[in-house]
Amino acid sequence: MEQLDLTKTDSNVGGGVQQIQYVPYNPDRHRALAQAGLAYSLLFVIFVVILFLFIAWMIFNKDIQEIQTMSELSLIPLFGLVGFVMGFYFGYGK
Repeated sequence: MEQLDLTKTDSNVGGGVQQIQYVPYNPDRHRALAQAGLAYSLLFVIFVVILFLFIAWMIFNKDIQEIQTMSELSLIPLFGLVGFVMGFYFGYGK
C-alpha cells in the first residue's frame, strides 16, 4: 500500500484543491417555487371539493338542491380565498 507524505505539497496527489466560488443568494428561484407550490395546492383543494360534490351527487344520491347548497357553502369561500392568496402572492410587485 502506498503511503502519502502530507508534509509535501504535491499538486498531483488527490487532484489538487479547488477554490470555493461564492455565489450570492438569489431568492427569486425559491419565491417562484413557493408560488407554484401554493398555486398547485390550492387548485388541488378546489379539485378535491368538486370531486367530493360529484361523488355525493352520484354515489350517495343526494338531491341537486343539497349539492347546490353544499357547493355554495364550500366553493364560494374557497374561490374567494384562492383569489385573495393568488392576488397577494402574484401581485405583490406590480
